[in-house]
Amino acid sequence: MEKSRVLEALERLKSQEKPRWYKEKPIIIKKERSEPVKTLQQHKVKEILSAIENMEKKMKQDSRNYLSMYWDLAKLEKKFLAAVEEMEKSNIKPAELFDNEIQKRKQKIETKFGKMQDLYKDKMESL
Repeated sequence: MEKSRVLEALERLKSQEKPRWYKEKPIIIKKERSEPVKTLQQHKVKEILSAIENMEKKMKQDSRNYLSMYWDLAKLEKKFLAAVEEMEKSNIKPAELFDNEIQKRKQKIETKFGKMQDLYKDKMESL
């Protein structure tokens, strides 16, 4: 009789346990999404922007090909600046979130290229 009570208690406890494969739900962090792209030029800028982000991730992960990836990144950044300039010339106004993304990246790239130009000017003057 006591044995059956112990078995019942063990079965109740076992039924309350979570299965081994059970894990708590993962926390999902939602990234701010920009509004849908409406024109071909905006789509082009968005694609280049995502390619730049992917290239930066690859550069951080793989240090063996860093130099070749750096030049590929520079080419993408020049394409990005050209595409943004083309979009601005045609008076296309992107959505506010997308515009903020573009302006941040544009400022970052122009600062980077500005520093490079200053460095080359200094070296050329010293020769």
